Amino acid sequence: MTATTPETVPGFVLTRGADVHGRCIALAGAGAAPGTSGREAGIQDRYSVLSTGERRAGLHHIVEVTNGHTVRMTHQPEDLVFEDA
Repeated sequence: MTATTPETVPGFVLTRGADVHGRCIALAGAGAAPGTSGREAGIQDRYSVLSTGERRAGLHHIVEVTNGHTVRMTHQPEDLVFEDA
């Protein structure tokens, strides 16, 4: 990315740890941060699953962990519509 309109927008990054390869696990969000920097914040991703018509909250409904560390989505990204906060 080399330019945006508008030039700046408010946003935040939430992070808590790293994956098994040492890569940062983070979530980028638009608007004001949900809490004070350095504090734990409860985040609930709300979304709809197009193929079933279900409305859900929490990513644990659409991911599974195998081998104790491999995370896999159980739905294709095109099947999910995330709600704006």
